[in-house]
Amino acid sequence: MTKVMTFLATGNIAVDEWKKFRVRIRVRVQLREGAELEKDAFAAGIYDSEARRPVDGGKRWKIKDIADNEYHWYDFAVWPGKMGGQQNVWIQPGGFDRTNRENPGIEGLYVDCMELEEIE
Repeated sequence: MTKVMTFLATGNIAVDEWKKFRVRIRVRVQLREGAELEKDAFAAGIYDSEARRPVDGGKRWKIKDIADNEYHWYDFAVWPGKMGGQQNVWIQPGGFDRTNRENPGIEGLYVDCMELEEIE
C-alpha cells in the first residue's frame, strides 16, 4: 500500500526511518514574456545540515521545462526518511548560484504544497 502525505506548511515530519519517500512540490512559475529558454526557472532539494551534505542532489528546471503559468507537480528527490540531523527542503528561483538575486526569465515562483510518497 502506498502512503502519500501532503504538507501545506513547514514543520517536523514524523516518518518511519527505514522507509524511503519520493518528494515532489506543486509549483506555479510566472514566466516573463520573451524569457531565454535555457535559463534556470527554479531549483529544489533537501539538505542535511548536520551531515553537511545534500540529500539526493536536488534538481533544477529550465524555463523550457515549464509548460505554462499554471500549477504543476515536480518530483525532485528521493528522501531516505532520516540521514542524521536536521533535513531542510529548499526551493528557490533560478539555479544554485547564491549571488543570483533576480531571475530575468521569471516574474514569480509560487509554491502550493509538498508531497511525500512512500516507496516500497
